[in-house]
Amino acid sequence: MSDGRRTDAPGGGSISRRTALRTGIVLALWIGLYLPQFGYLARSVWSQEKYSHGWLIPVVSAGWVFAHRKRLASLHSRPAGGGMVLVLLGLLLWIYAQNKEFNALAHVSMLLTLSGIVAFAGGFRRLSALGFPVLYLVFMFPVPRRLDDLYVVGPLQRFAAWVAEAAIRAVSIPVVREGNIIEVPGIRLFVEEACSGIHSLYSLLALGTAVAFIFRYRSFVRILLILATIPIAIFANVVRVAGTGILAHAVSVKAAEGFSHFVAGLVVFALGLVIFLGLAAAMGAIFPVRGEGRAP
Repeated sequence: MSDGRRTDAPGGGSISRRTALRTGIVLALWIGLYLPQFGYLARSVWSQEKYSHGWLIPVVSAGWVFAHRKRLASLHSRPAGGGMVLVLLGLLLWIYAQNKEFNALAHVSMLLTLSGIVAFAGGFRRLSALGFPVLYLVFMFPVPRRLDDLYVVGPLQRFAAWVAEAAIRAVSIPVVREGNIIEVPGIRLFVEEACSGIHSLYSLLALGTAVAFIFRYRSFVRILLILATIPIAIFANVVRVAGTGILAHAVSVKAAEGFSHFVAGLVVFALGLVIFLGLAAAMGAIFPVRGEGRAP
């Protein structure tokens, strides 16, 4: 018979009902505190094409926790009062972020307080076990605009234009490039932000990280898969830019414009996704987890 104080979990682990109740209450308070920030993310961030995957991120994290609930319950870890230090530090960041309208700090605050809540309710050992689902939430936040423009979008635009020029020239089509502008007979292409590969990059990076950690891979394979999303996203987008120029010369400007618009979204991402999943399957077969065969 149960004593009303503990809930047994398969595998010999157990969770204190008091701990579970305390965790539920504090998590509810956490969601209530950051509800305005979630509203901002839904309205202003996840509505953008390059961050449209954002609403899926907490779903993936929650799904991972649910799938590993028995193992998490079996961990012997006492609640840690030190978790409140992280909570208080996160709250101070939140207050500062609200006064300065600094969204990036508000996002750091969200992760910091959540980590503190997990440690306070279940101990630092359980927080360590929950490292992936907690840190994965980073992908639901936007990259600060200044860093995005300076270190991501700009370099990707220039690189996409340079590679597309080389690809078009490789098929003996006259081409001139000036910065991000590519000219072929009959059409002038400007490699804008949407053409830089940034939309596919962020989505593939989030997806690649999920695949690397949800399925069983060796540690170095996980790192390689995550890093591989960057060149894959760039390659998929270069296909679009170069294909537009080749179509303009070989078929018509109207066909090229239609191709550019259609491939800009779903097809470019689908191409990158197919390449990535093929790579993931190959890496799982070549470097199986010891004692468990190949990755699913």
